Amino acid sequence: MNSKLHSEREHVVLYMHNNKNNFKIYDLSSSKNFTYINCSVDNENDFRLVKKVVNEIKERPILIKHVIKVFQKNPELLKINKNSDPYEGYKFLFKRDSLLK
Repeated sequence: MNSKLHSEREHVVLYMHNNKNNFKIYDLSSSKNFTYINCSVDNENDFRLVKKVVNEIKERPILIKHVIKVFQKNPELLKINKNSDPYEGYKFLFKRDSLLK
């Protein structure tokens, strides 16, 4: 990867979106809203949640439908990282990016 930005190195999708001409990008959509599910890993609570979700899923590879099913069966899992900011990692890295300029 040719990125010099911390944010693009940590979040590869950001690099891809910022360099669309180099990639074939497709947007997936759903008629259902799953934005209440936060599986980004930026802190210890996020890690605990993802670890529990992965341990619940026996199928491999793990697909998004498996993750959704776990949360539908165990909605109490959402409490583990309910106070986490899903953009915490981006915000931290964008600050680091600005130091490069």
